[in-house]
Amino acid sequence: MSKIKTLKTFKHFTFIASVLLGIAALGTFIMPLRGISVGSVCAGLFFTVLSLGYLKWNFDITKQLNVESK
Repeated sequence: MSKIKTLKTFKHFTFIASVLLGIAALGTFIMPLRGISVGSVCAGLFFTVLSLGYLKWNFDITKQLNVESK
């Protein structure tokens, strides 16, 4: 039972991290402080890739939870 509880905790953590990184990515694309520059585009892409990575990790954990619960 503790493995399922741990997976649920990581699932919630990865989802929250994914959402926060997605908001950061939108912020860097929508509101750059000094106009659009290479740095702001790179930062936006960086946060986007991290957000998608955490979202994929969330889906993998969900699959593991489905296997463990059966």
